[in-house]
Amino acid sequence: MNTILEITYLYLLVLLLATLVERMMEVLMSVYHYLEWQFGWEKYWTRRAEQLAGLLARHLRRSWLENILDRRTVTAPYRKFLLDHKAGHSDHVLILSADLVRQIVVATAARFVATGLGILFCAVTRIDLVAIFNRDLNQPFLEHIPYFLRLIISGAIIGLGAEPVHRLIQTVERRRKKRARRIQQERLQAQNAGGGGK
Repeated sequence: MNTILEITYLYLLVLLLATLVERMMEVLMSVYHYLEWQFGWEKYWTRRAEQLAGLLARHLRRSWLENILDRRTVTAPYRKFLLDHKAGHSDHVLILSADLVRQIVVATAARFVATGLGILFCAVTRIDLVAIFNRDLNQPFLEHIPYFLRLIISGAIIGLGAEPVHRLIQTVERRRKKRARRIQQERLQAQNAGGGGK
């Protein structure tokens, strides 16, 4: 019973840390948006989009690429920045969006910051999600993961936020209960088999 209470307490702590990371990221993003508005950083994203557009144009101008490769192959690395595959746009004109460049770069940077905060919190609180989940799942291979890697995994999971962490905990709990039921059934079958042989 004490083990179940301890695991429940650790899960609650993990959820609190994930919620804290979420709230900190909301504050940091609000500060970033204010600074972006205050200092006119949209010009940077426009310049960055123009640089990418120039790079894409150079790739498309290379006649050997146009002849050997399909245009989709050449534009594949840029697809996430292009509006031509979005609703309301034809597939004939390539439109490289500064808004999409900004959105993708900021979202990627925010994910790295959230993961960094998660790793920091895990290091400070000594939360090892891999070890916690292993108590429920009892998988031998999880014990052989080095501590620094377990710390990175734990931080990355906490950096995802409260909702994904909650779903992950629910999944682990379901698997633990399923495993416990299976073990109980195996014990009952072994008792019944042993009792029937007498």
